[in-house]
Amino acid sequence: MLRTVLGCALFLAASSAHALSCGDTITSSVTLTADLHCTTGFEALYVTTPGITIDLNGHTLSGTSALRGIRVLDAGVVTIRNGTIHGFWGGITGLRAHKIHIENVTFKELGVAISLNYTADARIVGNRFSAMTGGDTISFATPTGAGYGAAGGHIVDSNYFEDVFTGISVCGYDNRGLRITKNEMLLVHDYGIHAFDGSGAHYMAGNIISSVENTGVVLRASSDNEITGNVIRKGRLGLAFIPELTGFCRNGPVLDPYVSGNLVDGNTIADLDGGLTLGLGSSSKALVFKNNIHFNKIYDDLTGIYFREDAQYNDATGNAYSGTATPVVDMGSGNTY
Repeated sequence: MLRTVLGCALFLAASSAHALSCGDTITSSVTLTADLHCTTGFEALYVTTPGITIDLNGHTLSGTSALRGIRVLDAGVVTIRNGTIHGFWGGITGLRAHKIHIENVTFKELGVAISLNYTADARIVGNRFSAMTGGDTISFATPTGAGYGAAGGHIVDSNYFEDVFTGISVCGYDNRGLRITKNEMLLVHDYGIHAFDGSGAHYMAGNIISSVENTGVVLRASSDNEITGNVIRKGRLGLAFIPELTGFCRNGPVLDPYVSGNLVDGNTIADLDGGLTLGLGSSSKALVFKNNIHFNKIYDDLTGIYFREDAQYNDATGNAYSGTATPVVDMGSGNTY
């Protein structure tokens, strides 16, 4: 079948290299020797072979919003590194792309930068994301109604986000136990980090989320997270605990939208309309409960901690409220502060 070559060619890193074009299926490790721009087909590169490396080698893989950049299907231990991905509706998409490693890639002007479904143990380290035009910048999901396979256990570390909608989205009970550490987000239009539909037991530490138009960290039917040593500043809300199941992802044994057992410790939550909001206030039933909020600097906010009616028996002792107009509003019951 005639193949249209758009942009410059790729060459295999093997000793007997041959040229690759837009739309090719990658079956062994490759290194980009020049920029590659694609405008037709479904994706620029398609990966179905495990254990390979795509080295962008400082070059740009680009295309239109009708295409995705790199699609990885049922291929584990794939590495993508060292270049720029620009212009696609999806930069890198993976289904059962276990142990995928994405490092030192710049993602620009994409609908979603990285979307991984039913994928376990991804490593996303040292990348840059800017000018995202869609919803989630990095998305981990186990959508209802389709797909299967393991998930969770991902590491998202030392990445930089600027001018994004949602930075990191983690959806579904199987997507548990993430380490989200040392990331910086500047100008977040929606959520910085969003864990929902039973996704929980995450460790979020050392992140900086600044200029937040909606909320820095959202726990939606998400429990047993540890949120420590982060800085969330300037904007609308710092953290929100929302008792709600969206139904977008498989929620496993999580049948009720409870938000409980979370530890929020040693964070700086400053210059916001609201520091922390617990509950929706639509029920008198305890839906957000037994969360521990300690030793945080809740500085220069309009409201520090807001317990809605469904937030009950939470412990928020030991926090500092310097410059915060209203440190605590408690519409629930049994909360301590």
